[in-house]
Amino acid sequence: MSTLLDENLSPRAGLTILPPGTNPRGRASTRTLRFNDLDTNTFPSIPANALPVPLEDGRRAYTSLLPGVLLTHVGGRLEGGAPLALSAGDASVRQFLAEHGVHSREELQRVVRKEAESVTVELRARMRTRQEAGEANQRLEREIRELQAQREMERKVEEKMRREWRERKDDD
Repeated sequence: MSTLLDENLSPRAGLTILPPGTNPRGRASTRTLRFNDLDTNTFPSIPANALPVPLEDGRRAYTSLLPGVLLTHVGGRLEGGAPLALSAGDASVRQFLAEHGVHSREELQRVVRKEAESVTVELRARMRTRQEAGEANQRLEREIRELQAQREMERKVEEKMRREWRERKDDD
């Protein structure tokens, strides 16, 4: 692991991971590791509520398809975190970059910010709808309680009228 501590390398250069079965000749450097040499248990655990991970975060150590953007996991997501599926990792990253026209770190930040804003707008709309539904439910529950109270009163009046009717009938 001394290769990871090479002081002559840029701290933001990132590690290049060679896929299993790849011959490292000609590609090997002090920042290259074979996938089989990795201990995936040492990867950071990043909860969903901590995403996106800032681009300057020290947990970002692995190169990505986007120059200047490091990943927290081998084949991980650009916003940070483990890949959704290791086999589809590169394809999904390429697809995301192509769909959003991302070619630089700044563009990635802009796209992530835009996506976060659109998700926030949608979340607020859903929360508003849910709150309105809750208020409507409370109105209905209040109306039901009032109707139940009214029915209870009607039942008592009906019972009283029956009792009086029986008493009159017995008196006759």
